Amino acid sequence: MKQKGFERSVTSVKQAGAIRRGRLKSEQTTEFRPEDVRAIRTQSKKPESGKNG
Repeated sequence: MKQKGFERSVTSVKQAGAIRRGRLKSEQTTEFRPEDVRAIRTQSKKPESGKNG
């Protein structure tokens, strides 16, 4: 790994630690909504796991 890439990685890890400890606010946030699994399976007509024996 080149020195510049290594320095970016170190900086990224330090920022992640600070965000996790609450000392720094994340610049990006991704929110995941729970999906309706039954509706998705109905639309794709795939059987639920465990029912095929």
